[in-house]
Amino acid sequence: MKVRGKHRFLCLLLAVIMLVSLFPTAALAAETVTSTWEPVDLADITADDSVAITKTKGGVTYALPTAQKGGSGQPLAVAATVEGETLSIDGDEDAFGWTIAKNEDGTFAIKTGSSFLYVIASGNNGVRVGSTEAAWSITDGYPTVKDTGGTTRYLGVYNGTDWRGYTSINNNIKDETLGFWKFTGSESGEQEVTITPIADAKAVSSGSFTVKGVVTMIDGRNVYIQDETGGIDLYLTAAPSDLALGDTVVGTGTRADYRGLPELTNATFVKDEGLTLTPRETTIGALTADDVCTYVKLADLEVTEVYDNNGAYSNPNITLKDASGATIQIYKAVVGKTDGAWEVAVGDTVTVQAAVGINNSTLQLRNTLASEIQVKEDPYKDVAKNLSVYEKTAEISDGDRVVIFNAGNGQALKAEILSSYYLSGEALTPEAERSIIASDLDAIEWTVQANEDGTYTFTSGDKTLAGKQVVNGTKINNNLTLSADDNAKWVLTVCNAENGSWYLYNADMPSKYEADGGHVYLEWYASKSDFSAFDTSRISENAFGMTFYKLVREKTVETPETPTASPAAGAVESGTEVTFASATEGAVISYSTDHGATWTDGTTFTVTEAVTLLVKAVKDGAESETAEFAYTIKQDTPPAESGLVTDLSQLTDGAKVVILNPANNMALSQTYNGNYNAGVPVTLDGDKLIGYGATEIWTVGVNSDGSYTFSTADGKKISMAASYTSMPLDEANPNWLVIPTEGGFYIE
Repeated sequence: MKVRGKHRFLCLLLAVIMLVSLFPTAALAAETVTSTWEPVDLADITADDSVAITKTKGGVTYALPTAQKGGSGQPLAVAATVEGETLSIDGDEDAFGWTIAKNEDGTFAIKTGSSFLYVIASGNNGVRVGSTEAAWSITDGYPTVKDTGGTTRYLGVYNGTDWRGYTSINNNIKDETLGFWKFTGSESGEQEVTITPIADAKAVSSGSFTVKGVVTMIDGRNVYIQDETGGIDLYLTAAPSDLALGDTVVGTGTRADYRGLPELTNATFVKDEGLTLTPRETTIGALTADDVCTYVKLADLEVTEVYDNNGAYSNPNITLKDASGATIQIYKAVVGKTDGAWEVAVGDTVTVQAAVGINNSTLQLRNTLASEIQVKEDPYKDVAKNLSVYEKTAEISDGDRVVIFNAGNGQALKAEILSSYYLSGEALTPEAERSIIASDLDAIEWTVQANEDGTYTFTSGDKTLAGKQVVNGTKINNNLTLSADDNAKWVLTVCNAENGSWYLYNADMPSKYEADGGHVYLEWYASKSDFSAFDTSRISENAFGMTFYKLVREKTVETPETPTASPAAGAVESGTEVTFASATEGAVISYSTDHGATWTDGTTFTVTEAVTLLVKAVKDGAESETAEFAYTIKQDTPPAESGLVTDLSQLTDGAKVVILNPANNMALSQTYNGNYNAGVPVTLDGDKLIGYGATEIWTVGVNSDGSYTFSTADGKKISMAASYTSMPLDEANPNWLVIPTEGGFYIE
């Protein structure tokens, strides 16, 4: 019976828990005033009536308040409830009651106290309440009025947010139904306000909701909040002055979306308590639209761009990249400035705590305080970017890239076989024993593989550090090899904890001194000046102690921009000095006059004869693409005589010619007809041509390769299109070969 009783109690407890879970998340008691109104025709309204004005669309009714609470001074759209012949609005009579003052011409003024409802000529179709009297009328079911500039405006509700005056019944306000309602009374009392989980409010596209959350970002009227189910933007009626990041608030507003951002618009809030702002650690690639408005932390991001539109933006947009290459932007980043420079710069590594934003489908980060962007101090910021940095480490992990260093003799283990059974060493001197800085350590860099049995394997490219035992009569030789066939696991035991050094012995090679605790160890064999495998039970730090230096910053190499030359390649005067330049600061330029056989450093070259120059830029070991510039010497050619061209020597650079087809007595015109050039009839009288005009005169250009160009007076060259189906000006193929033939030339 006792057992049965326990089961009955458990069942009862479970039933109670299940029942409680069906209740609303939370509820607040709030003092409210609800005003009620009955429908009335405009013709029946008197000057003593208090009248509410509404617009209804899609089953939702919005009332016109007498106060201007919008960010630009416009009345907001307040959702109301219609049941039968009764309109109910949360608010008292003064908040929504207008006086309709009718004029003799049939127009009317919409008043509240001594103020009028009117529309301004500028300012986003702005409806205002103030001293400007306006004469309203009804047109096509819409209240209409002349704005302050004399343009007719139609009154309507924009997107459930606010009241606006448009110049037509456009898509923003079409299909709205106008209503006039006469005040009948109001009730005061306490109303229980249900707190809706944010995720539930986000799941629908319309309706009014009250949510509770902790503030994750503040930007003007936009306040992002989150609860345990998700995040949403409270788009407030005015920017708050008493709200801070991390405050707990209860907000109420109408559900909407703006460029993918879930909002409660026309929102109001009251401060509350009980929630704590804690960032969720994540990565760029793991972020989704479900994270919008929630607070996250992303670590070790590289700053790739700080864009402020040349100083025009008061807050820059900062682009960040993680180790996987994924990127995200901090939009309108809140960041400090020192001496005119942003305190976050390209190349910095940062950790960011921020809310997730969105612009259409693009995720962003939004921060409120400069302290949310922490720049990681780089102890090697003064080390050139083309140098890798390895730091001394007491521990190694899977995937680490390390240098194995014997500090006693200043030698690093190199992936290079020496005398068939040793490995070479490379002399190094760490900086203050803390770091190794070098441009190229590929041959002495090893990648760590942590094995499941606690051993380690070390690889360098396709080579694996391993041991090999060779029986030589009664003697066993212990060798080192770079083959992974066997004996590739190594055990680490502490050598000198204070110095962070280790002994490395092979896990699979047996020792003849095993009874004495012996192993086959990695050692620096001083008498042979190499690394070897040595079977012993007597070890010392000087020869056997190995220290690991782990890669902490990999070198980056910038490819220099391809050099340019001035003046441009082509025919120049003898003695012309050509200047080479690269857009990459600090790049060293060199040139070759013998097709790359030899190179000379320099940024200038004097042309005294025809020459082809190869030019490249080099920085930090990286080379640009090689540019080629061919120069010839201008010849002193006497002016060509007018007349029929009979020899190519007459086609000099700058000569003026008419291109004639003698078989048809047609001259090539610069007039372009569809895919072809027009022909102009001419007459050849002896060696004189008659009948051509300015559009048939072409200027000859002589290229260094012997080809020609033919240009108009304004420099446009006749060309062959890329498709080879037409001859437009200044297209893909402007160079032509002129081939002598009997009685003339072929132009190819």
